[in-house]
Amino acid sequence: MSIIDKIYNHANTIQVCYALYDADGAYSKFLGASVCSLLENTEAKVTIHILHDDTLTAENRKKLTEQVEFYHQKIEFYSVKLDAKIFNRFEHIKVSPGSLYRLSICQTLPKAIEKVIYFDVDTIIHTDINELWNEDLKGNAIGAIADVCLINIPGRMLTTPVFGLEGFDRKRYFNSGVLLMDLKKLREGFANFFEDMLNLIEQHQDWYYTDQDALNYLFNKNYRELPYQYNRLVYWEMLNKAAISRGVYHYAGNLYGVENKPYNNLFWSYFVKCRWFNDEFLTDSLALIPSTAAYYLKTCLNIMLPLANAKRKQFIVANDDVKKQMTKLFPENDRNIYRVMQKYNPKLQINKEDVFVFLVDGYSNIKNALEQQGYKESINFIDGFLLYNWSEGRLMLNEYNLIKGL
Repeated sequence: MSIIDKIYNHANTIQVCYALYDADGAYSKFLGASVCSLLENTEAKVTIHILHDDTLTAENRKKLTEQVEFYHQKIEFYSVKLDAKIFNRFEHIKVSPGSLYRLSICQTLPKAIEKVIYFDVDTIIHTDINELWNEDLKGNAIGAIADVCLINIPGRMLTTPVFGLEGFDRKRYFNSGVLLMDLKKLREGFANFFEDMLNLIEQHQDWYYTDQDALNYLFNKNYRELPYQYNRLVYWEMLNKAAISRGVYHYAGNLYGVENKPYNNLFWSYFVKCRWFNDEFLTDSLALIPSTAAYYLKTCLNIMLPLANAKRKQFIVANDDVKKQMTKLFPENDRNIYRVMQKYNPKLQINKEDVFVFLVDGYSNIKNALEQQGYKESINFIDGFLLYNWSEGRLMLNEYNLIKGL
């Protein structure tokens, strides 16, 4: 095939890219489900590019290839070799190797590929990818979708120091799990894009979302905001009890589960069609049911028994949104005291007949301080966010690890 033919071929094909780091070989199955969902919902010609390292096993590579070829589409693999010195720069920062592979996209993909859709592995593409591909970037190098959780929820772990930088517009903060990228414009405007990103991350080690924060810092004023349907954050959808509709569902935070719930069912509806689902996987999944049920029961008991037995319950909350929900769950009366408290005083004495429920960011510090004073978790105090999630019917169980281990 000539160079001209290759360029023409790329121009008439939707280019999709994933970045995979699979330390224990168990994460590739989620990529398989994402790829399956993408190809199930389009008749367009698609080439899927996988940026990976040696953690992609031969077996998983074979399954991915078979998955794509089943739909008569094309897949390309790129083994990304990064100098060990790069990882040494970030040994004290939470940076996934996969996120670095994503940042290397301009230099890793062939120059003939001038446009690409990037997806995180933990996505389900429940729509025709052709719609996103044809979105107009209006001269911008990237198109992205606002991160509705980080913009709208002020609570626990949903902030990052990049928000405090002068001139930074928090309302334009985007989630980097879905990106429409003009690689030609990126290569022309940022000749050293990969190194620039690495430098930003290294210089701002307090940024919580590292590579995502770096991308937002660079493009905060210069990206095309795309419709929310292209990056529906499952956590936000759960909060708002939204019905399943067309779009890309992003299970950020490993929100995969086995309960009979819409977002779980959506994932499984595609996973059962991928190469990782077989008779062995099915029987192993069924074997998880008792342990999952037991985990639910234990968690609920740990949350509710102290509250049921306490003569007095005191809730210390971090913001009005949480306080409002707690008031709904436990109508305020002489047995329940609600207080807004920004900073916890470790010398606070808890009556042995009271149970304190903390809904604040620094719960681990509170726990350590109280345990040093002889108080016991799930007897004298509990993490209120467990209670909050329980009241919303969305206990954050570790089901993901159960599924991943199959």
